[in-house]
Amino acid sequence: MKYSESLTWKEINETPEIFGRIIAENSAVMTELVKAIKESSATNFVAAGRGSSNNALVYFKYLLELMSNYTVGFSAPSILTLYKGKTNYSNSIIIGCSSSGKAEDVLEVIKKGNEDNAITIAITNDRTSPVARCAKYHLYCSAGEENSFVATKSFNAQLYLLLWLASEISGKKENISILKHLKLDLEYVIPQIKTFTDEYAELLSSKKEGFIVARGLTYPIALEASLMLQETSKINVRGYAGSEIFHGPIAMVNENTPVMIFCAEFAGDEEIKSIIRADQIKYVQRILNLKAPVILVTNDIMLTGRFKKCNDVLLNFNLPEAFSIFVFSIFSQMLACKLSCLNGLNPDKIDNLEKTNITK
Repeated sequence: MKYSESLTWKEINETPEIFGRIIAENSAVMTELVKAIKESSATNFVAAGRGSSNNALVYFKYLLELMSNYTVGFSAPSILTLYKGKTNYSNSIIIGCSSSGKAEDVLEVIKKGNEDNAITIAITNDRTSPVARCAKYHLYCSAGEENSFVATKSFNAQLYLLLWLASEISGKKENISILKHLKLDLEYVIPQIKTFTDEYAELLSSKKEGFIVARGLTYPIALEASLMLQETSKINVRGYAGSEIFHGPIAMVNENTPVMIFCAEFAGDEEIKSIIRADQIKYVQRILNLKAPVILVTNDIMLTGRFKKCNDVLLNFNLPEAFSIFVFSIFSQMLACKLSCLNGLNPDKIDNLEKTNITK
């Protein structure tokens, strides 16, 4: 099938439109929620999600811990659902993500938070879902019905809401201003993404395994992009942090193992910027030394053209690092959709995968 005729492709391209309405849909709830958080004595968040929603929450952990004094930990829902544990959430703020709003394990964490009189937050794409109705505060993805099997536009909407929430809590008004105009920034860069993904879908079409690497704020996209490629293209791709791939997985990298690396440009303190860039250069070069085919996806012009035998993807996107995840997400989604179709698969119909996975 042609990728452009798939539901997956259509829904990826709806992302800018969704970003244009999320704030209006959620502004009243967000105001009440942030007020409640600031009046609370809680100093930490407990996050609950599965699959793509969990990857979005990893992004939230990086965001909030960078921007504020809050810490974010992850629940182990089976403590409640299987082991009947006695976790006490009274001093925590519970945040659960589920695109469908039907994840029973996320629901149980929110229920326990309510029992312990904690602030409970749900992020879903269905206002009437059990998770949305159970939480004290619901942030709505406003993505419309998602008919494709994989999470694309709903995942992007979760990222948007989580960045907005973290920015409100930490008082980062400049981020909120950027979010209001992010629709236009994405519309500008999407044609570049479409061109690059044509080329690299062809390069990867014959591959059966590989790695995706990122670090810091963009690490969650390594997790999400690997999940997308596994689902849609049946490629054994694994996502790692740039600091973790060298603790074992690097032994599997060779000239037949493609490695896609996402590197965002840091905007801010020059000392931190130089530290981050030096770290990125170090792990890109180390992987290239293994003669692996590397695709470097970045918005940092100082990283492109630096490495021999490296496939550079330079995206013209000059917003702060926290926003780079949006273009990296759309890049990986478009790549996965095209690669699936190139390999004779259908990204809208995936074997062994339920549209809504309800785990407990």
